[in-house]
Order: sequence, then structure tokens, then C-alpha cells
Amino acid sequence: MNNWFQVCMDPVFDIKILKPAKHLYINFEDAGDEAIKLIAQDWGHKPLYLTLSGGLDSEFVADRLIKNKIEFVPVIVKFAQLNALETWYAEYWCYKNNQTPVILEYTLDQYREALKKFATQGAELKNFNLVPQLIVYDYVTQQQGHLIYCAGDMQFDINSKDQFYLHTFDLISDIANVGKHPTSFYMYTPELLLSYMMGYDLELPENYNKINAYGVSPRPKISYQVDLSTDPTYFELKHQLSMDFNVPVDVQNKPCYFGTREQIIQKLTT
Repeated sequence: MNNWFQVCMDPVFDIKILKPAKHLYINFEDAGDEAIKLIAQDWGHKPLYLTLSGGLDSEFVADRLIKNKIEFVPVIVKFAQLNALETWYAEYWCYKNNQTPVILEYTLDQYREALKKFATQGAELKNFNLVPQLIVYDYVTQQQGHLIYCAGDMQFDINSKDQFYLHTFDLISDIANVGKHPTSFYMYTPELLLSYMMGYDLELPENYNKINAYGVSPRPKISYQVDLSTDPTYFELKHQLSMDFNVPVDVQNKPCYFGTREQIIQKLTT
């Protein structure tokens, strides 16, 4: 578990910073290298696994593991053809870096069954859209390993034009799997968050900022869970689970706002 921030879920999702960063890394890759080495030190007594979606965030973490010669197993989850474009990038990364991934394949019917299987954790997280993430956490736990989950990256609210936030899916291991797996990579150290915020250009779109910070190539972002949410059977099942677990729709997937770029930097440096 982390020791520099605290998560609260009652009455609403909230995050409180407890300790400031001790060092500013101007180069985000340097901050990433230090974070991944710390994860290996803290959690490497068991096999390390990495969620490799094919997106920007997971590729950056995978690159850090390769650069620092840390052994790990990539895990790729396929849902019919819904995320085929992203998983192509994930499989190509593995080919390019001579890594053999674990590939978990699910049909849409199996996806719905998994939603029921992980309903209790979904209720803890106040979010029933986290089947892909919980599938991987469950698999790695069964393998008696530790999962490096590539989330926790501070997200920019384009509507407010100056606020940053996180969702519960960014901190799964600090809410529903407490103590079993590392905190999500991008919130593993305050130094990592500080480095990202210091380099963030408010004049650029969020993904442009990531490409610049991560040093990875651009690609499309696939919102396949949006497609699933329009499936009548899936929608009805989520609605039923919301009632069964007394998690009203209006509290599900509510973000925690951290403030503006300047406010976050101040919290991390004072």
C-alpha cells in the first residue's frame, strides 16, 4: 500500500494527500524509472504482472520495466473484437520486446458473467464498469503474483478547463484489493505525480501531454466499454446490481477533484 495519500469512500470518494514529494524530476521518464524500481523493491518477492492494454499508459510502464531489467509477465485481455485495435498494439509491443504475454479471451456472455462474479468489488468501488481490470486482478491473485496496474494518471476536465481528477478505477488496489497489490503505477509516488503536473501544458490536449511525457508513439483510444454499456442485457444487469448492492446510479463513478495544476503542485510541495 502507499503511505503518501489516503482514500475515503464514505460518504463520497475522496483522496487526501498526506506527504509531499521529496524531489522534483524534470524528466518524467526519470520519475517513472524511480517508481518502477521502488515497486520491484517493495513487491518483487512475488512474480510481477503488468496489465498491457495497448494504450499509452501501459506502454510507458512496460518500457520502464524493460529499461530497468525487471522481470514481469504482460497480461492482455481481449473482449470479442471490441478492443482488437488496442490489443494489436499490446501484442506488437510484446513481439518487439521479446516478451511472451498471457492472453485472456472473453466472449460478451463471459463478460456479463464476470460482471456478476465481481459485483461485490464493483459495489466497493461504486463502479460496475471495471470488469476488465478486476479480471486481471483476479487472475494475478490466483497466480500468487502482484499486479502493476497502469492507472492513476491525473485526468484533465475539459469542461472546467482547469480542474484535474481521478476515478475509483484509478485506485482499485487501495479500495477493493487493499494490501494485495501495489498502488496504481501513476500514483505510486508523489514524485511521479509532481513531475507529470510540472510538465503538463494546459494549451495541449491530455493525450498530447502524455505522448510528450511518455515518449511513446500516438494511437487511437478505444472506448469499448461505451459499446458494452449500450447492450440491453448488460445495462439491465448493471441496473439490477445497483439495486441489489444499494449503490445508486448518481453515486457511481463519481470523480474526486484534486484542483488546478497550480493547486496540485502546491499540495505536493508544501
